[in-house]
Amino acid sequence: MTTDRHSVSSSRFSLRRLLPALVEPPGFHQCALCSYDFRTDEGDRSCHYFECPYLPEALDVWCPTCRFNFMIDDGNPACGDDPDCDFAHDIAPQRVRALEAWLAEQH
Repeated sequence: MTTDRHSVSSSRFSLRRLLPALVEPPGFHQCALCSYDFRTDEGDRSCHYFECPYLPEALDVWCPTCRFNFMIDDGNPACGDDPDCDFAHDIAPQRVRALEAWLAEQH
């Protein structure tokens, strides 16, 4: 879905509000052999959930230190049973909302 830079989405968590520095919503294309649909959780995938190398950094929900996946709450966070690092507090919530908004805009 492409929008011009002056459009405003009516969704509560629009990418435009969550990622104001982007002129266009993040681009994405799948790996050549991947048929995974992030929204429906169907199809073959060659990577772990939301660890696709083609997802833009703004949608990367993995902790760069311990690789905890904040979208599906999966992994062994190095900072405690409930993640308590700067990434968990400052960055992960924004990225999870952005990824959820991006998924909602697909199809």
